[in-house]
Amino acid sequence: MSATGPSGPPGVLGWVGLLPAQAVGTGGWWDGPRLGQVLAYDSARGLGELGFQVTEQTVVVPFHCTALADGGREVAAGTPVVCELRPGHRGRLEAVGVRVLGPPAAAGS
Repeated sequence: MSATGPSGPPGVLGWVGLLPAQAVGTGGWWDGPRLGQVLAYDSARGLGELGFQVTEQTVVVPFHCTALADGGREVAAGTPVVCELRPGHRGRLEAVGVRVLGPPAAAGS
């Protein structure tokens, strides 16, 4: 994970840029509960990335461990989650209210 987001394979958009606060609630793909998956998590820093399918692209959004709804600090890559997306620090979209839906997906699935 880098300070500017991941550099992944084709079809991965990387971190979503600025989202004007007035755009929240307008019915865009970022509105409402979103199903996603933990792509990466650094437990020492408490920072991670969630991936969401939007059309044929994977959108990557950062989250902080304080966004984990269960109050925990650990979550494994591959874990399915549901969350809300909101403008965070400096207007960047970030995940909030991240709830774990089950165990991490098995490798290769």
